[in-house]
Amino acid sequence: MFKARIIHKGIALALIPLAVNTVFFVLLFSALARAKTLVNQEHKQSEILTHIDNLNVIHVNILGTLGTFAATGRKKELRLNQRLKDEARKEATAIAELTNNDERITSYLKKLDATINENSRLLSKLSGSIDDDLQNESIMNQANTLRVLIRQAGVKDRILMDLMAEQQAQLEVLNRNEEQAEEQVKVIVLTGLISNFVVALVLILLFVKDVTGRLRVLMANARMLPKNEPLTQEVTGSDELRELDTVIHQASAQLIESAEYRRGLMQMMAHDLRSPLTASMAALQLLTETQKELMERGKKQVDRINLSLQTSVDLINDLLLLESLEVGQLVLNLNRENIKEIADNAVDMVASLATMKQITISNEAIEEEVNVDRNRMLQVVTNLLGNAIKFAPAGSTVRVTTKRTDTNVVVAVIDQGRGLTPADQAKLFQKFRQTEEGRSAGGSGLGLAISKLIVESHGGKIGVESQLGKGSKFFFTLPSDNFDAGYAIVSDDTQNS
Repeated sequence: MFKARIIHKGIALALIPLAVNTVFFVLLFSALARAKTLVNQEHKQSEILTHIDNLNVIHVNILGTLGTFAATGRKKELRLNQRLKDEARKEATAIAELTNNDERITSYLKKLDATINENSRLLSKLSGSIDDDLQNESIMNQANTLRVLIRQAGVKDRILMDLMAEQQAQLEVLNRNEEQAEEQVKVIVLTGLISNFVVALVLILLFVKDVTGRLRVLMANARMLPKNEPLTQEVTGSDELRELDTVIHQASAQLIESAEYRRGLMQMMAHDLRSPLTASMAALQLLTETQKELMERGKKQVDRINLSLQTSVDLINDLLLLESLEVGQLVLNLNRENIKEIADNAVDMVASLATMKQITISNEAIEEEVNVDRNRMLQVVTNLLGNAIKFAPAGSTVRVTTKRTDTNVVVAVIDQGRGLTPADQAKLFQKFRQTEEGRSAGGSGLGLAISKLIVESHGGKIGVESQLGKGSKFFFTLPSDNFDAGYAIVSDDTQNS
């Protein structure tokens, strides 16, 4: 079965206007050929009229010689008359040839030739009468012969006038046909240009609509791949775009299947790991509370085990939170909160860590109310402050600032650490990605990735500005009035806005 490819559509796009042009070229050449034929006929008709006009002039001259001969009787006029008759016959022959011996024209010419022959006979008779005048020939007979000649001249004149009128009428018909042919050529040219433009425009619009419409579906399906959602639209047709869309649908199905498998595996691991870890922590806590006589060394061991268990539980909780954020299933408890109070609470939570590293925390945040999930936003600010303290040199200051713009509230954590390279900045918010210094300092590499997803779930953005040797500024934005108070379930569209 034939499948129309994009190249086939492109060829059709070029060939259809070419076919339309070919049709109009054929029509145009036909019209030009007809116009040329009419021009030739008009030229031929003009020649015919010229010969008829010459014949008419000769006829007038013949009448003049007759009158002169009748008045003077000079033989010179007879010779001139004969020469004019020969010229008249030549003109008649030319007319017959130009008209291809047309029956009507031939009939006129035969009548004219008969009158010329009759004139010759009567002229001979008149000449004889003049010669015999001394033999008492009647002058009355000469006059009668002359009247007959004059009547014959009138007959020739009418024949010539009829012939000229008929040829003039044909010339007018040819002129009108030529004008019509000229108009036809103009109409064909104009119609061809307009039709060619319209056909090309329609084909281009159809091609563009077909390709761009299906490309939009293809792009929409491609954008939905990272969201692990079923693709509801399909590209129609049988060309390369359809094949590419089929591949994207297959990839989407595999990604969804893999995501479901990973989610199930994560939940199983989290449940299977968190339950015994939590039980172990509870047992250690009970042991610490009940066994007051534990040796100091034993207490330190218990504390270390408890810290390790707590770290493991925190890591599992972070993995579950990250999974919920990525699949768009995190429930946010949105309320109107004071961002300065959240910053104060975060500073309190990291105060002991700052004291250990001899770092001063300056909370310069101003009181701005935004719609946020307080606990999640506290987690973000605490995480940014913890990172700043972790990498800032002893004796330095970490600042928390806020600023309001037209549509957002910008929260920033500024440290005086060694700064970040552009390469580190590009991958900093990816999960499990850490700088060399971060890996040496410990940590899971999930904190900034989680913070990014939490901020984006609130409709904001997170970023960093840093130069080596000049410290770093981590900031995030929160819309001033984008959310109403209450519960909201984060969707993938919100995360990727």
